[in-house]
Order: sequence, then C-alpha cells, then structure tokens
Amino acid sequence: MTLVLNLIQMVQYAIISSKLDEASVNMREMILENYNFITSDEKFEGNSIHSYNNITLITTNQNLIEVEINKNLISEKSLIFISKHVSKKGIPAITSHFTGNVKEAELGGKRKEFGNTDPALMSEFMKQLKTSKNEINDYEITLEATHHGPTSYSVPILFVEIGSQIKNWQDKKTGKVVTRCLIDAICNMKNVKQDKGTGIGFGGLHYSRKFTELICQEGYSIAGYISKHNLEFVDDEIILQMINKSIKKVDFIFLDWKGLGKNKNKILELAEKTSLKIIKI
Repeated sequence: MTLVLNLIQMVQYAIISSKLDEASVNMREMILENYNFITSDEKFEGNSIHSYNNITLITTNQNLIEVEINKNLISEKSLIFISKHVSKKGIPAITSHFTGNVKEAELGGKRKEFGNTDPALMSEFMKQLKTSKNEINDYEITLEATHHGPTSYSVPILFVEIGSQIKNWQDKKTGKVVTRCLIDAICNMKNVKQDKGTGIGFGGLHYSRKFTELICQEGYSIAGYISKHNLEFVDDEIILQMINKSIKKVDFIFLDWKGLGKNKNKILELAEKTSLKIIKI
C-alpha cells in the first residue's frame, strides 16, 4: 500500500463528483480552481484523486446514486456527493439531504434502508449558505426530505445539490459559492459549538421551510426527515434506523404538526413509543 493511499485513509471527509452530472462537474471545477488541492498518484476509475487539508476529492464515471467506491478510499468521517437537483417546476434551488428509501428503492440504494448521517455537517453547510444568501439571491435554500441512494455505505452520506435546470447546473458563480460554503463548513467543523440537540423529522412537504428554519435559525440539527406523502410507509424499523444511523445522538422527534395529514395519529403513536422528546413545530 502506498504512502499516498495511507494519507487518503486518514482524511475525515470525501467529496464525490460524477462526470455524468453537469452540476457536479461545475462544482468540481470550482473546487479545483479555488483551492490548492494536491493531485495524488492514486486514481479511481481512471480519474485522479485530489486532496486538501482533511478533504479528498474523488471523481467517478458512474451515476452518483449507484456508484460503488472502494472501501479503502472512504474510511473518512463523511461522504459529500455534489450533484444536480431536478424538479418539475424548475425553480432555482440549492438543497441538501440525507439518503434513504422509506419504501422501494426506485433510485439507488436498498429497499427500506437508510444511509448513515452526519447532522452537524449538514447544519453547518446550511448555515454557511444562509450567510451567503446575498450572493445567490435567485436561489431558494432548502433541505430536502431523505430520499434515494446510495444507502449501504458504513460512513455518513450527504448530498449537496444545485438545481433545477441546466443553466443553474452550469452556473459557475453559484457553483463557486456553494463549494466555498461546503469547504468552509468542513474546515469549520472542529469549531462548531454544541447545538440544542439533534432530532428526526416527520411531516410537511419534500422541501421543508420548517425543518430548514429549525436548523438555520432555531439552533437544532436534524438527522433527516420523512415528508407527508411517505408517512404511510413509516414504521418502528424506519424510526430505529434514522436514530441509530446518525453519528450524532438523536434526542428529539420533530413533528410538522399541521403537515402530518391522515397519518397524524399513527406517527404520534410511533413517536410516543420511543424515549425521545417530541417537539411539535
């Protein structure tokens, strides 16, 4: 095993970029253009691996939701997948979310399996974005509900996305701001102060203003949430996974009380079976 690979194993974070994804390519270019990443002798799928401080930048030729990365390259604390975001409305947006399938695995990962989560990293990234809002006024900044793969890595996964049309994916100014916020968030993790605690969320829309405000303004962190239209599939096992797969201790269950719909009683009963404090928002 080479010295370079040993150094890669010691870093705490890895950013994963795909050549098949226009926003991912844009963000990768902005990272390499604006930071002094060093090119190693190691490659992944024929692509050079780069490193900067405690960050490794890995490029894949595969779709991000299906890529399988060698275990010896991902012993880092967290994986960050930089990706495009697609929506039917085409609204410009910068989003972040964790991975998991509450039912069938339609877009990567496994059925009813959730990925590991790093709530502190997500919170710090979203706060960095909010402080940079004046540079990206045209973009909505929001969390997304937990969805799609990959789900089976033994380390946490966070998706960071720019959407929702090709002009946004290729927007270099936005790519620069988003990657700066991401690098700053990673580099600032050692200085992050203890928040009010971490919870898992249920209810509301896929893009949740309430859960976004909860971490950006109220001082909590979140280990993912399930939106209203998927609540019928939530059970004890799903909740247990969301709790156990967070690297930060989960203290709360956040309920979007007006956004639970017909599943309100079911979700409340499931929440009350846990030892977690319930916070209605």
